[in-house]
Amino acid sequence: MALIYVTGVAGSGKSAVCKELVARGYEAYDTDKDGFTGWIDKQTGEEVYSPREEWGKRTAEWYARHDWRTSILRATELAKKAQTTNIFLCGSGHNKRDIMKVCDLNISLNVDEEKLKERIATRKNLFGKQPHELEQILEQLKTVPEQDKAAGAVIVNTSRPLGEVVDDILRIADTKKSGPNK
Repeated sequence: MALIYVTGVAGSGKSAVCKELVARGYEAYDTDKDGFTGWIDKQTGEEVYSPREEWGKRTAEWYARHDWRTSILRATELAKKAQTTNIFLCGSGHNKRDIMKVCDLNISLNVDEEKLKERIATRKNLFGKQPHELEQILEQLKTVPEQDKAAGAVIVNTSRPLGEVVDDILRIADTKKSGPNK
């Protein structure tokens, strides 16, 4: 059994995949919604409270001073629990390489630029709605999939229907049962 990290840039489909996995009866967590991630002040290392409704009001300077990080402690706890069952952890943070090391399998979601723009424009999540945020996401889209692949992640294209994407993820989870990516 395994802890499977499903990651990718904003708008790549992590939350949708998580919801679909849960709907199919799998244990899956959305790092943004299930308390695994939070904003950290880069200088002090302290957690910064920032309500979701403020996400669409943050400046580029605010982002330069803060990191969105996933709790390694919580991921490690899930990894121990995943010794007896497959568990999916869906999300991303600035410390995603550290999270990848804790997981048994890493899957990086990739999407074409037009589909990503459409998703960002139509989703309820405010992140990506400001021009500087969308610019940052589009820049990440150019490099993150290859960086994730170099770090051992399997790339899954999410420009297709959600059901097909989740079927592929489950197939990968079934066929790739090797040890941790450390």
